[in-house]
Amino acid sequence: MSLSESLYAHLTTHAGLASLVASRVYPVYRPLEAPLPAVTYQVISAVPPPHPSGSDPPLKSVRVQVDSWGATYASVLAVAAEVRSALRDYSGVMGGDGGTVVERSFWEGESELYEAGREGAKGLFRVSADFIIWVAEG
Repeated sequence: MSLSESLYAHLTTHAGLASLVASRVYPVYRPLEAPLPAVTYQVISAVPPPHPSGSDPPLKSVRVQVDSWGATYASVLAVAAEVRSALRDYSGVMGGDGGTVVERSFWEGESELYEAGREGAKGLFRVSADFIIWVAEG
């Protein structure tokens, strides 16, 4: 299972997050008409281990951006808190059997954003969070 598939499985089965967004978790972009609140995620960078004689198994550092989306400020903050709960300090097999082995996941920080709507449409609130996830290669 790829890291992207493992992230989807992990986020959609985290009870607190699933209670807010159900399965509205999307790789890279949120479909325009998708209901809110929702979550998107994408790999920003993946850095291989410095050399093969390092850790056993070798670990890869992956920066993942997870964006929480909401129609209100309160709803987006609630979703962002559950995203942090799901990923911050996580270690184990992400996504269940056959998933990605995660040594540790670190929350790097987040920013709050507002995206204005077009032609008088109401805008969206967004919290963009970065996580560094150390995954086993191989």
